[in-house]
Amino acid sequence: MFGKIYPDTRASCSCKKALFNKAIKAGKIDVPVCSVCLGFPDRFRISAYYPDHTKKSGRSRTGDIRYDDQGNRIDSMDRAVYMLKQIEKEIEQGSFNPDKYVSQRNREAFLLKNIINEYLAFSKSRIEDPDYRITKRTFRDKTLIAKNHLTPLFGTLDIQFLSSGIIKNKFRQVTTNRRRVHEEINSLLKFAKDELEIVFQMPAMPKKPSKNMRAEEEIPNIHALEKISTCMDDVRSRVLVRLLGITLLRPCDLLPLKESNLDFDRLVLRIDCHDSEGSLVSGRKSDSLKKSKSVFTTPLTKFIIEEIKHLEFTGRDDNYLFKNKRGGDSYMSYSTLNNAWIRARKKAAIKFNDESLSRAQLYTATKHAGVTQLLEMGVSFEKIMRITGIGREALEHYSKLKANSVLSEIENLSILRFKKQLPHTELSKS
Repeated sequence: MFGKIYPDTRASCSCKKALFNKAIKAGKIDVPVCSVCLGFPDRFRISAYYPDHTKKSGRSRTGDIRYDDQGNRIDSMDRAVYMLKQIEKEIEQGSFNPDKYVSQRNREAFLLKNIINEYLAFSKSRIEDPDYRITKRTFRDKTLIAKNHLTPLFGTLDIQFLSSGIIKNKFRQVTTNRRRVHEEINSLLKFAKDELEIVFQMPAMPKKPSKNMRAEEEIPNIHALEKISTCMDDVRSRVLVRLLGITLLRPCDLLPLKESNLDFDRLVLRIDCHDSEGSLVSGRKSDSLKKSKSVFTTPLTKFIIEEIKHLEFTGRDDNYLFKNKRGGDSYMSYSTLNNAWIRARKKAAIKFNDESLSRAQLYTATKHAGVTQLLEMGVSFEKIMRITGIGREALEHYSKLKANSVLSEIENLSILRFKKQLPHTELSKS
């Protein structure tokens, strides 16, 4: 036996005398009873003899346990016997942890909502950490995932009672950003085990979802960008959206543009190497040019020059082309551009009587729609990667063509294969 059952301090019985100097057998376990009324104590404690893994010597020690694994007082004989058997089984398997048997007040530290707060605080400190740095945008994404998914679904769960079945059932309720949520759950559990040093059995994670590929219906028509941009009141936002549709670059590539980025002698637009916050780094963040230290360039076409003419020039090389509306030396934020896009697409849906325009996303209507159009035109992957600055793996995300775009190829193939079965009149017409 690894432990025994005793009456807890200040335990009482029905006769209020509390003379617990007798014991009865419950199977092979001795349970204390009052010698006067033969009643059981209203509080029990279990004295367990277990190995102390916190010590280098690994010597065993004795500890008193007064709460069950739910954080409640052990107040019945049946519960005391059950808990003693469970503790002995855990000691034999080597999975016993005395921190698991604490009061509900102390169990708050094991709730996932509190661990999530610790995880976000740790992630925030990594922004300034030079060795283990994350960007502000990554921290913002972690915060949104925690707020919208992790805390509502997993916040009330106790990490020491997590199982693969519980995580799988909860994960089924996630409908958006499933891949990112899966990554954050995994990172959260590793953080609790490695950084907080919480002792628990790491549950098996459900299968990681495949990369989300946009359905055909979500890819907007190439003309949606033109319709929405005409409904923009702000000149800066309208020019920037049109440039995104022409250059097929990301908003974070064009937002920090300065007058010095326009090279009219070589007729190229130079994109400085920067991250999502606009800070200069060693290379442009993309799959194909991640390790490159050279500046990314795109040709200055007549359409780009015509759009840039709508902007105000000061003759200073350090002047931002898309200045913040509030003034100062900063450039327009992505949220300002996205809010202008949302207002314009609502107006365009009413003006052109097209409900699909109200659902068009900025990134999808510019980069995704443009790359899809290039693929339909038969442009090679190498040229598309050079135009957009993305890698081959990222390009697969855009390579889902609409069904009607391959209609003529399927018809031509059908004619070649089955021309012997078709009448000569129909073949000549085709």
